[in-house]
Amino acid sequence: MGYDHTMHLKAKVVAGTTVQQMAEAFKPIMEYAGYDGIDAFTKRKTVNGEDEFSFDPQTGELAVSTYGEVGYHYYDLVCEMAANLGRIVAEPGEIWLYDHDTGDIDEAKTVIEFGPSEEAIKAYIAKRDIEAGLKMMEPHLCGDKLDALRRWLGDPCTTCPHTECPGTLC
Repeated sequence: MGYDHTMHLKAKVVAGTTVQQMAEAFKPIMEYAGYDGIDAFTKRKTVNGEDEFSFDPQTGELAVSTYGEVGYHYYDLVCEMAANLGRIVAEPGEIWLYDHDTGDIDEAKTVIEFGPSEEAIKAYIAKRDIEAGLKMMEPHLCGDKLDALRRWLGDPCTTCPHTECPGTLC
């Protein structure tokens, strides 16, 4: 038993990352789907007609999309893969995992963040959420006010009382 899913991610990996390291990071979902990780990333084309695994060792660009029926434990495998990605990515990013069988549109998309460190992930989430809020304010604020608000929100605090401050909203 499971659900029809779609998963997407794009990332920039650190220079020098090999196809073997990439295959190891994706091992949880590769084993689940019955793929050879090295083969999937080396061919740079669709696997089984739909799933796409693209990694360019020259630029560090990574793009992966998977589709189809999966078991309910697939989420746990994606989280394990996200933790593995943290060891090889140059900057934080996110995985979008969709459940196409849910009747609740708010529950259909799950976002799983990954990054080289917990601090980098927290800063990424803060910046992403601030940008989303500012986008909602666009119709109500002129460009100058929106730019000023963006600068103010993005300005790291200098006397923060929090012990784990991402550098914003203090």
